[in-house]
Amino acid sequence: MDWVVDTSDSERLRALRGDVVGYLRRHAADDVGLDDCELVVSELITNVARHAHGPVWVAVDWPGVHPTIRVADVGPGFDLAVELPSTESVSGRGLFIVNSIVSKLEASRRASGGSIVTATLPVARTPSVSID
Repeated sequence: MDWVVDTSDSERLRALRGDVVGYLRRHAADDVGLDDCELVVSELITNVARHAHGPVWVAVDWPGVHPTIRVADVGPGFDLAVELPSTESVSGRGLFIVNSIVSKLEASRRASGGSIVTATLPVARTPSVSID
């Protein structure tokens, strides 16, 4: 599932959070992990809204038991640091929190500018049984 939203549209960004979490709820085997997923989605989208300008692409891929969310932007790019920031720091806690929730978190700079953050979410669905 894919979404594209401009970071200047704060109403659409709020709706995007709900759209992504709604998609996860519809396909999850149960409610286990959905609250954590909601926090992860909110943190990733908030980071893009705060640090990047222009379009943001959000994709959820769910080929197996656990879904992966990918958030891409055209902002300045960054290097992933998941340590707890100092008490003097006013930012940086979001990715620390995300990293403590997800099983895998990666970030890379896009060649054309911006970043891609990918996280494996802590929710599961029952694998489909193939009859082939």
